Amino acid sequence: MVRVDVYIEILSHSRSEGRAAYYYRLESMLKNGKLHTTEESGVYAWTTKNRAFIQTAVDALRRIRMTPEIEIVIHGDSDYFKRILNDIDRYHENDWKNKKGQEIKNADLWRLIYMQSQVHFIDVEVEQIKSGSIYRRFTKMELSDIGIKKFTDEELIGGVDRHHIVFKSQGGVNHRYNMISMPHGFHIGSRGPHRDHELDLKLKKMQQEQLFRLFGEHILYTLEAVFALIHPEREKDRRKIEKALQWKAAGWMDGKPLYEAEEIVRTLMGGRLF
Repeated sequence: MVRVDVYIEILSHSRSEGRAAYYYRLESMLKNGKLHTTEESGVYAWTTKNRAFIQTAVDALRRIRMTPEIEIVIHGDSDYFKRILNDIDRYHENDWKNKKGQEIKNADLWRLIYMQSQVHFIDVEVEQIKSGSIYRRFTKMELSDIGIKKFTDEELIGGVDRHHIVFKSQGGVNHRYNMISMPHGFHIGSRGPHRDHELDLKLKKMQQEQLFRLFGEHILYTLEAVFALIHPEREKDRRKIEKALQWKAAGWMDGKPLYEAEEIVRTLMGGRLF
């Protein structure tokens, strides 16, 4: 039986949805004894870490010919993928529904994995994969909009940090538009936003512009509508935003306070506009 090893790495710094970089490498031994490899990396614009892993597995498996007698071992850091794959026949029989009768998350992708599993023997080994290049791709993607194209070797040391554009000390919270990824060395270095005030201001203006576009459709928003748009990561982030807006209601609807778009943006920017 021919064996193909698939190595998958996903890099995402969002606890819910966000941008993610992916990398996969296929390895198989040819009849002449030489190792054949195929690899690819890229970026998903908006996804979850689990969905990015499944999508990458689907893309990698499509590179393998659909013939029997191929053993595929997927290596990657996803207990979720291993758990669902081990039970994939049962989910297929239950029409991709869980015990509560609800469709499981990412059912559309799991259907594609199931089709592959009916042709190949697929196993999973949970382990961390470090390709190296994925860090460069992810941070370049995050910072390219503000003119940062290259990093020095010193700036790439130490992995990837999540930077709060509006600092926590300035009233910033963890939400979709306030987080940006950058190499640790760059983050704390002389070109980073904590020491380069011009870059710090550029990031803040960029976020402020994004927020004004986001809240430009209506004049007034409920607190639930605000949360639905910016996706605070934690309950304490929600409480912090609610407290900051507490006495700033511009009206009421069905007993719920309504907030003006400009006041929402000002609050999310730490109480000021730039």
